[in-house]
Amino acid sequence: MTNSNVKYQAYDPQLHKFKKANLYYDYSDFSNIEEIGEGKFGKVYRAERRNSEQYFALKSLKFDNDNLEEIIREINLQRTVDVHNKVIRFHGITKTKSENLLVMDYADCGSLQDYLEKKFNNLTWNNKYELAFQLACAVSFLHDRRIVHRDLNATNVLIHQNNIKLANFGLLKRIKRVPESQLFDAIPYIDPQKFIDKNFSLNEKSDVYSIGVLLWVISSGKKPFRDVSYDYDLGIKISKGHREKIVPSTPIDYSKLYTECWDNEPSIRPVINEVVEKLKEIKKKSNYFNMNTNSENITEESNKINLNIKSITCGDCDEHKSGNIIFQIKIMQHTSHKLMINSFSSLLNLNDKLSNIREKLKKDNAKMNDTLSFANSLMAEIAREDEEQIILKEIIDAKNDTLYLIKPDYDFLINKLKLEYGRTIPLDRAGKKAFKIKDCKVTLIVDEPKYSKIDLNEEQIKKDIYLTTDIDTNQRTNNDSTCTVIEYSKVSLNFKTEPDPEFVKAVVDAIESKDPRKFRKITEEFGKFVPKEEVILGARAYFVDANSGDSSKKYTRYTNFKLIGGKKFISKDFNEKEWLNSLEEFRNWECIKIKNPISVFYLLPEDLRKEILSLVGKKILYLSTESYEYKLLKPGSHEILELKNIPKDILEILKDKAADCSIFATVVDEKNNDIFNCQIFWPPNQEPKLIIHCIQKKFKERKCKLKIMLMIVGYDVTFNFDRPDFNIHFKIERHYFHASDIQTKKYILETDSAHCFGIPVLRKLDDSNNSLIIGHHFYNSGNDKNERTGLCTFSYCLKNNRFAYLPDFTFHTLVILNYSSNYSGMSSLYHIKFINNFLTRHNSLSPKFISLYSTKENNYGPILAKQKSNDLNGVKIKYFNFTKDKCKNKISKHNFKYAYFDPSQDKDLITYMKNLKMKSNLLVYDRKFCI
Repeated sequence: MTNSNVKYQAYDPQLHKFKKANLYYDYSDFSNIEEIGEGKFGKVYRAERRNSEQYFALKSLKFDNDNLEEIIREINLQRTVDVHNKVIRFHGITKTKSENLLVMDYADCGSLQDYLEKKFNNLTWNNKYELAFQLACAVSFLHDRRIVHRDLNATNVLIHQNNIKLANFGLLKRIKRVPESQLFDAIPYIDPQKFIDKNFSLNEKSDVYSIGVLLWVISSGKKPFRDVSYDYDLGIKISKGHREKIVPSTPIDYSKLYTECWDNEPSIRPVINEVVEKLKEIKKKSNYFNMNTNSENITEESNKINLNIKSITCGDCDEHKSGNIIFQIKIMQHTSHKLMINSFSSLLNLNDKLSNIREKLKKDNAKMNDTLSFANSLMAEIAREDEEQIILKEIIDAKNDTLYLIKPDYDFLINKLKLEYGRTIPLDRAGKKAFKIKDCKVTLIVDEPKYSKIDLNEEQIKKDIYLTTDIDTNQRTNNDSTCTVIEYSKVSLNFKTEPDPEFVKAVVDAIESKDPRKFRKITEEFGKFVPKEEVILGARAYFVDANSGDSSKKYTRYTNFKLIGGKKFISKDFNEKEWLNSLEEFRNWECIKIKNPISVFYLLPEDLRKEILSLVGKKILYLSTESYEYKLLKPGSHEILELKNIPKDILEILKDKAADCSIFATVVDEKNNDIFNCQIFWPPNQEPKLIIHCIQKKFKERKCKLKIMLMIVGYDVTFNFDRPDFNIHFKIERHYFHASDIQTKKYILETDSAHCFGIPVLRKLDDSNNSLIIGHHFYNSGNDKNERTGLCTFSYCLKNNRFAYLPDFTFHTLVILNYSSNYSGMSSLYHIKFINNFLTRHNSLSPKFISLYSTKENNYGPILAKQKSNDLNGVKIKYFNFTKDKCKNKISKHNFKYAYFDPSQDKDLITYMKNLKMKSNLLVYDRKFCI
């Protein structure tokens, strides 16, 4: 290529725009032009420029008038960042008759790909670390200025004087007509999200993905997926998790870093500054291992580790000749800037394969186990599958006659398995990290694999969503009934948790917004539950047997095959022995149990949890209607009934002071002959019970069946924000009464609402109060402009048939706010048709919550409401006989209304309660979530 005949007479609009932008270089100023390669758009040349001692690179560009302005803006942008010595400077444009050329800095070693092809065999790990570190620093420089490269690959990373130089960040994206075959060259480096969603916009995390691939390239010296075609099919495979294998002898910290970078999920990848910091630590660690001093100890000073190794001298020359040598064996483990060393000695043969060495060490010394890996003298871990091909001589520290073993880097597993992410149901990992694991302690589980058969038709198993999630019920046939489970637990991880700052910020923002709906979004992003302090790692296999009676059936005949952890197989090729052997490699483990799961919000400090509960308010935690047998044997007697079928976790919530629960109950007699009064008996530190009194005109022994609706209202300390009543506001008012010589008591409620329902709660029950019923009604107080709701309570003795002094009790009032439904309202006692429809439809024996309201604040005799579900007048009022009392006033029915609330008619709420009960039974059955 020459520079002759380069003067143009005709007006060139493109040339004019470049000159106006001060980006044009006269081609005649360049000399000694030499072709040095070929890029995506054409050839690349090296050239000297007049009055300059440096070389320049001239790179072909193909563009048109449509994107010319974009190209100019892009070059100007890149010129603003050329102060960094790891970024190739773009100077401008020059032109020949046949092509446009980009003028840029020259890199004497060409691309990273070229450099590795020529010099890889001479590179030490320190050299590789330095290249990786420079690369990350250069990209970090761009990201700090909110510039995304978008095209990082081994041809756009250049090397000049053995140093990294970045080129082409974003520029090629602006230019059209790139040959498709050349675009395919970048497929291994492209963010997999682009293959999943073609509209996905490449961003900083996309650059981090490319960094991950480039770090692998630096470790291997090879092109990624060099043995397959770079086409769309490869892109799809990559988007489904296909990755290059870790190169044997790659230091574990380094491989851990690039596997984190090339994670499919962008939110899991580190940011570039984290990559820089981790590479900095890896470089330091490498330098520590190269130190050679005389004493054997570990010191820590300003986060620097000094490792000193003392060699063991072997005195028996014959052993050297035969290959048998007494080696010092050091078990290394890195923990938060500390290097823990445990040493022992053993007689080993230099020519033995590592797989044989492993078995010998297991027999000779109890310290060897499947969690330990071999490492070379640079602390590069040897993959388990490579132990059959590598002999001891290849990895031994010959200078010190020392063999290194490395304990698993559980940080690697924590990140790979996303253990710091919350879970949703059914057991999907959330997209954002909820917490950080601290002080992790590892316990090796020495159990053998456990085999079990489970009948999928058993009711308990049907409720086990954590099991059925793993078994694809959509593929099961009607005959599939037995599930064979192989479970192999390898280690237990015990740890402390600390909430992730992003999670805490999201919660604080939701609290400050005073919008409780935002908590539902938080659980979608960060998960619903997390482990309290322990998870089990290992593997599990499921096989659904269509012919459960044939115990001799092989796995190849099983349908609906699923593996969690271990080597992957398809059903017909499953090899149990090979699968179990693959679990000797800790990288093949999965999380198979979450012990004692807790709500993600229990990661937060108590004060934040209280603010959440206060903002969300109280909810219906439990609702159920049960049948009871009732016996009345003498006047004034009562019966104490145990609460039926209450799930144990609900009983635990009742004990939780933070839940601040109240219990409400209403009762209906099947035959509708008498009035029944229900009170709550809740002694301190005991489970609550029901006190039922039967009110009769004339005593008669009775045996009857009662229907009782029980409702528990309180703060949902499980932090479940998928509730159907999430937008309904409930408030509980409590009024405390102390025994006195008064028979009635009035209170004005703090919250003014016509939808109030109440019940008395007794802490003790003895001869002084066991025949007393505590009745109540609500009334309107004040004038029309300042009308308030009041509560009137009274005490009546059934044994003596007269007013009685009020005992010690607490009255709980449920106030329903902003709830509009056909299942709740206020009605006159004379709306017969409406009452009939409300009280008799669906189920005539279903009790409802009923409260009487008087429109006048008068003194009158005690009055009770009775539900007559088989009568047109569905609600009746009952006055007592007051022959022995002075108060005989009665009030007209016209001055009474009643409020009603029937949550049992809310189908969504009932479905929710049924599901809640099923899940509760599961948790009682096994407080471990199986994954």
